[in-house]
Amino acid sequence: MITYLGYLVRGVEYINKAIEILCSFLLVLMIFLVVFQVIFRYLLGTPISWSEEVAIFMLIWFGMLSVATAVYRHEHISISVISDRLSKKGQYFLATLVQVLILIFALNIMLNSTLLMSLVGSEILPASGILRSYLYLAPLVAGALMVINAIANILWNADPKKHDDNQSPALDALSGTEK
Repeated sequence: MITYLGYLVRGVEYINKAIEILCSFLLVLMIFLVVFQVIFRYLLGTPISWSEEVAIFMLIWFGMLSVATAVYRHEHISISVISDRLSKKGQYFLATLVQVLILIFALNIMLNSTLLMSLVGSEILPASGILRSYLYLAPLVAGALMVINAIANILWNADPKKHDDNQSPALDALSGTEK
């Protein structure tokens, strides 16, 4: 079992690392696009007609993929007052409950994204020529990544007694050590 969990940990870590690289690339590209748009509009007097649509497109993808990565890192908004007052088993139960709620939320995002994609069909954004459904593909992809990350987080924390406070369950699974 620990070998399969190690493969899962590596696979999820590789996926999330690729998403982080993609988000970094999108952010840099978006900054350059906006800077060039400002230069073309105010210095050269000829604005780029498609730049705003493409920047918004990249911002949506960046934001949605960043949320999926935040689930992986446990960087979602949380109130630690309740968790800090619970026992270790209570903290484990609460952490698992949070991941299950994230999983349900991500499935809801995916369902509504597919509905929006079917609603807009093959509409094209006027300035850039990008299909409008590609905007709604971002929540679908991010929702799928959130589902993967939530399931992985639940599996990594399957037995809270196996892990001490100084080492993550993912590292335990990779090293093959059990506590």
